[in-house]
Amino acid sequence: MKHLAIAVLGLLLATPAAAERPSDTLLIGRIYPTALSTEPVAALAYDRDGRVLAHGSSQDVRKLLEARKGVVNEIVVAGSVIPGLIDAHGHMLNLGFSLLQADLVGTRSKADVIERLRAKVDALAPGEWLLGRGWDQNDWQEQQFPSAADLDHAFPDRPVWLERVDGHAGWANSMALRTAKLAADTPDPAGGRIERGANGAPTGVFVDTAMDLVQRQVPKPSADLSRRALRLALQSAVAAGLTGVHDAGVSRDDLALYRELADDDALPLRVYAMADGDAAALDWLCRKGAYAHPGRATGHARGQTVCRWRARQSRRGIAGGLRRRSRQPRPDDRDAGETGAGGQAGR
Repeated sequence: MKHLAIAVLGLLLATPAAAERPSDTLLIGRIYPTALSTEPVAALAYDRDGRVLAHGSSQDVRKLLEARKGVVNEIVVAGSVIPGLIDAHGHMLNLGFSLLQADLVGTRSKADVIERLRAKVDALAPGEWLLGRGWDQNDWQEQQFPSAADLDHAFPDRPVWLERVDGHAGWANSMALRTAKLAADTPDPAGGRIERGANGAPTGVFVDTAMDLVQRQVPKPSADLSRRALRLALQSAVAAGLTGVHDAGVSRDDLALYRELADDDALPLRVYAMADGDAAALDWLCRKGAYAHPGRATGHARGQTVCRWRARQSRRGIAGGLRRRSRQPRPDDRDAGETGAGGQAGR
């Protein structure tokens, strides 16, 4: 398996070419031309605009190309070629920012989290927020929600904010709590919950919409940082074999970044962007109507220039799967995934 290379068909078709290039391309390998293909074919040909001309036996496809009398670029693929993959629900800016933050996925203890955070903190300015994502208390031996005190001994003078692996809970240190001015009399917001100690004071974990109480204190990223994050996210998606993504909950500023990349012919995949339903993006969309970047030439031949813009109904709080408090965790809390913050989120 380690020698198996997978070449994604959609990416091959979307690759920009130089000014002087062959008129047609011939792929030789184990090729699955459609998502319904159960058996591979030996060859597939496409033209300079990315349109598939034929697929089948190498002999038959070569005959077709010979009849076209064009210059042919032949590529022999060592692995398998499959149709391009599309992620039907993603958050590209969130992915990009997570790539710039401390990666806490797979941590096995709070000490493991601290160790990964220490590796990031030296690159930060004094007082700058230390951000991370990916912790999951279900992977720890105690399987209990952490507290601000767990972070304070390592980071007493810098605000720390760490999102849980599913994005439905956040963990703050005491400096972050003081910055957000949170105390025992801070009420739980609708659709969210503040984890509290015996005296009612926040312990440092915030579930679903309660995350906003801390998140809104984190300085808004600059346009340059957002641009860098989006480029990282797009590169990561392409590296994973995606040729298209549906970005759910895009702001006006996010759309501007997408349009900038599309104008520069720098989108490496197709983007179907859904407007944030609770903010200025939806108002703009209602006034202006659906938007599609004009792209180049036929519009669909290269994924780099395709960006569409539609409405999305916001469901935060509902999608978060907030659970009512009970004395014991629910049995399914461990695998809550997209339906809750998991584990102690059911307390």
